[in-house]
Amino acid sequence: MSWFDKKIRNRDFSALITAMEKKDCEAMGNILSDELLDTISCFDYAENYYHGFLTGLLKAAGKYMVRFNRESGNGRPDILMYSPSVRGKAFIIELKVAAEYGRMAEGCDAALAQAAEKNYRAEFEKAGYTDITTYGICFYRKECMAKTEITL
Repeated sequence: MSWFDKKIRNRDFSALITAMEKKDCEAMGNILSDELLDTISCFDYAENYYHGFLTGLLKAAGKYMVRFNRESGNGRPDILMYSPSVRGKAFIIELKVAAEYGRMAEGCDAALAQAAEKNYRAEFEKAGYTDITTYGICFYRKECMAKTEITL
């Protein structure tokens, strides 16, 4: 983690934040995949590594508050990112790891379904946030895919 922290400390992650704010899932996936190519080892394919990786990138961006594994609704979303003001944006990020490259979309859908089923929006809604976006992000080795809320 120390090596990772030094590697990302002076990097500009504004493009990642902008992609999240604009719900540009393709750009998010590309940016995160590029970062994975530069930072991940072939021994780091566990969900807890990806969790630390993404939390580190989002904290390094510095624009939003970032919390992880905090209780919300009926569970604990992987990452919560939000503006200090309830008039700003809030993001719920649930992560999955796919066993095969071709199953990444399935992983994103499972993450989004989990967030909806467990009502991860509850704490943000209770606090007064209205601009809330949920992301399901799935990793496969050095690849990443992101999707946003399932629309019914």
